[in-house]
Amino acid sequence: MVAAIERLARSPEVYDTGTLRGDLTAMLNDLRSRIMDTPAGRGIARMMQAERAHPEVAGVLRRMRATHVASRRAPFERAIARGDIPADTNVEVISEIAVSPLINRMVHHVEEVDDVFLQGIVDVLVRGTSK
Repeated sequence: MVAAIERLARSPEVYDTGTLRGDLTAMLNDLRSRIMDTPAGRGIARMMQAERAHPEVAGVLRRMRATHVASRRAPFERAIARGDIPADTNVEVISEIAVSPLINRMVHHVEEVDDVFLQGIVDVLVRGTSK
């Protein structure tokens, strides 16, 4: 089980489309497809739900999160560098806000994430961080 979770936890792609909207759309589409579009991804999500209290799984999940933090922060850091969003944007908080609705829906509620929902997340993030 731990080995299967670690395969899913590979370092995600870092997308640089030149816009915050494009970067977020690519990042969230990648996350959605890694969890929902393969039997392994769906199975691993179910294992994560069931085995979260297991010490070995908890350790793997912590390492997985650490691996993904930088890729989740990158779109916002680039947007700050381009001057698209304020320099004082709390990148740690906004990057968590970016992925939490997706994870919540797919892993905790075991519901599909369609393009309308995904773009709704992107719209809120872009509007909420714009100058």
